[in-house]
Amino acid sequence: MIYAAQPWGDNYAYQSVAGYLSLLLFMGWAISPYVALMVTTVWLAGPGAGRWMVLAGALLITVFGTWLTTEAIIIHPDAQGGLVFIFLPLYQWLVVAAIVVSGLWLKRR
Repeated sequence: MIYAAQPWGDNYAYQSVAGYLSLLLFMGWAISPYVALMVTTVWLAGPGAGRWMVLAGALLITVFGTWLTTEAIIIHPDAQGGLVFIFLPLYQWLVVAAIVVSGLWLKRR
């Protein structure tokens, strides 16, 4: 994300502290699904299918997110490629929500 934002040099977006704060805000939004997965792993930790379900969801989110970010930022750079940092965490949050709901259902059984 720092490579995509390029806050070094003569970038007009980072001429004040507010630009760097907005970069940190976007970075927090981008890593929030991963933090939620860490909390979910601790919360649903236990023997059985819950742990495997969290692992499968984490692999899905990580592999898909890495592929899509690499595709949008490095392989095919475009002006709209930065939107991946806004919409990708939204889709990842949907997967995290499905993991939590499924984990709660499995915990009750």
